[in-house]
Amino acid sequence: RFDRQYSKSTRVLFVTPGVALGMLGQGELAARCHTLMLDEFHERGAEVDLLAARAQLLCKPGGMRLLLCSATLDSDVLADKIGGDVIRSSGRSFDVEISYHGEKGPSEDNIESRACQAVTRALAQCEGDILVFLPGRGEIRRCRAQLEGSLGRSSGRSAGIELVEVHGGVSPERLANAFAVGDRRRVYLSTNVAESSVTLPGVRCVIDSGLSRRIMHRAGRSLLALSAIAQDAADQRAGRAGRVAAGECWRLWGQSFRLGPLTAPEVAGIELDDFVLRAATMGLDGSRFDEAPWISPPPAFAVERARARLVASGVLDADFCLSERGRAFGRLPVSVARPPCYWTRPRSFGQILLTWLLGSR
Repeated sequence: RFDRQYSKSTRVLFVTPGVALGMLGQGELAARCHTLMLDEFHERGAEVDLLAARAQLLCKPGGMRLLLCSATLDSDVLADKIGGDVIRSSGRSFDVEISYHGEKGPSEDNIESRACQAVTRALAQCEGDILVFLPGRGEIRRCRAQLEGSLGRSSGRSAGIELVEVHGGVSPERLANAFAVGDRRRVYLSTNVAESSVTLPGVRCVIDSGLSRRIMHRAGRSLLALSAIAQDAADQRAGRAGRVAAGECWRLWGQSFRLGPLTAPEVAGIELDDFVLRAATMGLDGSRFDEAPWISPPPAFAVERARARLVASGVLDADFCLSERGRAFGRLPVSVARPPCYWTRPRSFGQILLTWLLGSR
């Protein structure tokens, strides 16, 4: 985080999607790189979708090449949509035995107790470390408390067992410890961050609640909701058990329940103020936004609402093109999705600055 180490002799540059967008918008990425590779494309974050759309406009003969990588996408459908070719690579993996431990679909009812019971059984029946997928930090804390009680010590370490939390709130230093080789058997309690973004060493058994929290539109509002995962996410989670040796995946729902096939892209559920503004700063404003080669077109009603708010704030003009004020906003690393009138108090220097900019005109 905040690390920047590259020079003119750099051959491969690893960046986050946000950094790549900034470099692409400034023309630096196209000038420096002949290939843009988007890994784990099935996660379909909004920034990655914006990168893919903008990069396609640069993929001309002799220009930048775009490489979309994923183990779970329907590659033929995607290649046909973008006019690309499919390159298949068989990675190294081991067999994972799938078993079901439930009667209905994924449910939050007693999820911590059911996960704790599954962990207790898996410790006795399976080898190696255990990775438990839970929907959020609250469930992780409650499951950890129950496991600490069942293991007999409040420290979470008993009989050679160590409990490790893995989620977005864990500091980089603590997360780095999860990668270090230890002398205790570990039980990782994780959100979906460990589906593909993090590979945990030594995991031989995955216990999957089948749940996640995602932002989605409901009754005209965008909110964080608990829902069942899709089949591609379930496959991705199961694969975590087969990275170093043959493993097992215990799914805490019934085998007869059918998950949806694919995880919805992030743009299908979020408010699009930041997305529309970021696109505009990269030249996709006005009619160019509507004509962009989106992998999944953003919902028209969400685009309309975002544009209305950005026009009212003076960020876009009446033709939905970027204004001078919008260019100033686009340089600030803060969100414009929530108007300042919703904030009870500024929470950072960036929001103080944005509040002043909005109020000064």
